[in-house]
Amino acid sequence: MPSAPRAIIIAVGQKTIYWDTMRREFPVIRNCCLDVRAAFNRVWDATADGTGFDISVRNRMKAQETWEVVFQTALVITQELGLVIIVCNWGKHRSLSVAIELAKYTHGHLVSTRHQARPPQLRDVRDFMNNVRPHLNRHTHLYSLRAHPIVGISVCIQYWNGRDWDRQLRTDNVEWRVGDMYLTIKVNDVVIDVARPTRIAEGWQCGVLVRQDMPNATGWYPPTAVHSIYFANCPDFFRHLMKASRQV
Repeated sequence: MPSAPRAIIIAVGQKTIYWDTMRREFPVIRNCCLDVRAAFNRVWDATADGTGFDISVRNRMKAQETWEVVFQTALVITQELGLVIIVCNWGKHRSLSVAIELAKYTHGHLVSTRHQARPPQLRDVRDFMNNVRPHLNRHTHLYSLRAHPIVGISVCIQYWNGRDWDRQLRTDNVEWRVGDMYLTIKVNDVVIDVARPTRIAEGWQCGVLVRQDMPNATGWYPPTAVHSIYFANCPDFFRHLMKASRQV
C-alpha cells in the first residue's frame, strides 16, 4: 500500500522576493498560509543573531505563551492540506523556528529560503522556486477551490461534555452519523476551529483541542461554549495569523 506524501513545510519572509515570486505564480497559496509576525514578539533584550536553525533561537520562540497555539494551528493546516507556508518578515527566526519544529514533528519536508549549512545566506530565488513549484502545482490541482481550513481559534468559557451528549444521542435512538465525534471541553481549553460547512450550518463547530494530554483530539462542540482567543501581547490574534492569506 503506498504511503501518504510527506508534509511540505515552507518558511518564507513576507518582505522578500521569494514571497512576491511565490504569490504571483501561485495565488492559491492564500488558503495555506500562517502569518506568525505578530504572534511572536521580540523580547526587548533578545539578540537578532542566529536563525531558526539554532536551537537557542527556537527555544526562545517556544518560551512565548503563543507558541503552542501557533504550532498546533500550523499542524492542523498541514493535516488538512498536506502543505503549510509559514510567514514572518525575513524567514529567518520566527517562521523558520516553527517550520523546523513542525518538520521534525511530522517527519515532513522543510523548504527554507536559507542555506542550512550557511543560514545567513539566502538561496537563489530560482533554486527556491524550482524546489517549491512541484509541491505548489500539486496543491493548486487538489485545493484551488478550497478556503483556508482554519476559521477561528477559541477558548472554552463553559464546560461541555461531548461524551454525555454522544451517549444521550445513542440512548434516544437519534440518527448518529458514522464518524461524528463530540469534544469534551473544559474552561480555558483552546480549540482550533476547522471549516466544516455542512455541520456548521446545523449549529455545530468542528475543532481540534490544543492539549498535551489529548493530542489531535478532534470533534464537534456548540459555539456557545467558547469565545475568541485573546493574548495580551497580540489582542487580535487570529486576524494576525491570517494576515498573509489576505495579502496574496
